[in-house]
Amino acid sequence: MVFDEPNASLDHDGEAALLDAIAARKAEGITMVIIAHRPNILRHVDKLLVLRDGTMQMFGDRDEVMAKLAGPATPGPAVTIEAETSAR
Repeated sequence: MVFDEPNASLDHDGEAALLDAIAARKAEGITMVIIAHRPNILRHVDKLLVLRDGTMQMFGDRDEVMAKLAGPATPGPAVTIEAETSAR
């Protein structure tokens, strides 16, 4: 299944329903490709592909790619980021 910006225009309830539907399809073993700019949906994926100007920049497990995108830790104010790990 391919989803192109599925959560772009959804309110909180709509996004919750979408995430439930994605979790159900995932539990059935269905492969999904999700194109997204809004980061909420990314915590529910297993792998990430980052494209920049049509060229693959990164691909791999979600947590590894997200860590690379965040870059090395730099001294400064403390920031807390919450992330939910999806079941595999």
